Amino acid sequence: MDNHRPHPLVIVKLGDTFEALRAQHGDFEHWIADGLGTRTLPLLVVDPRRGDALPDRPRCRVWW
Repeated sequence: MDNHRPHPLVIVKLGDTFEALRAQHGDFEHWIADGLGTRTLPLLVVDPRRGDALPDRPRCRVWW
């Protein structure tokens, strides 16, 4: 059995879309998830405005 789980795609949320768009289509993180389609990549939304911190390095893969 393979217990390896893929690292999440971290979305750093720095703002919100307009209320009218959000009501109909969701916010930015929803657009990204929809754009990924049926891929089974886990998503992690980090919002520094709420005090969220970036995940520990072992929890995600970092690309610069």
